[in-house]
Amino acid sequence: MAAGLLATSACLAMAAPGPMDFLYTSGSPPRADTAGAQPRVWKVAEFSALRLVAAEPGSVPGDHPVTLNAQRWRSLLAQVELLGEGDRRTPLFSADELAELAPLLARAMAQAGPGDDLLLLSTSRRGNLLSTPLSVTARLFVQAGQLNLIVHEARRDAYSEFRAVRLLPVFEFGSRSRASATRLVAETPAQARRPDWITWPLQAGAAVDPPAAPSAAAAPVVGSAPAVAASGAAPAKAPPRPRDAAFYAEQEERLRGLQRLRDAGLLSEEEYQQRRRVILDSL
Repeated sequence: MAAGLLATSACLAMAAPGPMDFLYTSGSPPRADTAGAQPRVWKVAEFSALRLVAAEPGSVPGDHPVTLNAQRWRSLLAQVELLGEGDRRTPLFSADELAELAPLLARAMAQAGPGDDLLLLSTSRRGNLLSTPLSVTARLFVQAGQLNLIVHEARRDAYSEFRAVRLLPVFEFGSRSRASATRLVAETPAQARRPDWITWPLQAGAAVDPPAAPSAAAAPVVGSAPAVAASGAAPAKAPPRPRDAAFYAEQEERLRGLQRLRDAGLLSEEEYQQRRRVILDSL
């Protein structure tokens, strides 16, 4: 069935080229060890792939190539949670999904040049094994010593769309200049530049400083996101949440999620204890 869908997809891609055509090529989906010496595309599975593309027009050059090992990728992306209705939090990526993506993210960013962005499309069953695969799309790049993740689609049922009409979905991958409706949260030292845009300092233990105001020698870049706060201004504190049954149920789920990440090897014991202490201190 999967092979038949891939073959059908390949035919459709040739008839309707577009932003998705890199996913549908003849032959077996290449993985990191078979993608060639200078790859630009890494396939994971149907509706899951990475692609290096030219950075958005007007963006400043990236700090690429960047060396981040697979374990670091898994640790960082495991922190990202999606805010749903009622501010309910769920991991943006599953543990199995990150296990497949992390080695390819490491290789792709090591291959990237200063003029590249990395597009990510990942489709996974995010409930039980019988649930419908749902897609995440994102743009990644490193600038000013910070890793940037901008998410556009967070839970799109592109797989069912394709099966229903047999037309290739058109995806967007996040933009510096246009915010999506996605809302993300992540633990410190991650910082939200926008609800759909998370950054991390790549230096161990480094603090995340607010972006500096443009100087006369450096004009503002078209498409760059506004600063989160003016230099020197204290960040606004969110009002405390009521300590009701829903609050404690959420904290219990966060603690269980942390334990699952540790047991899956996505968090070290030290990272697990640090994040556990943050949650316990909030009770």
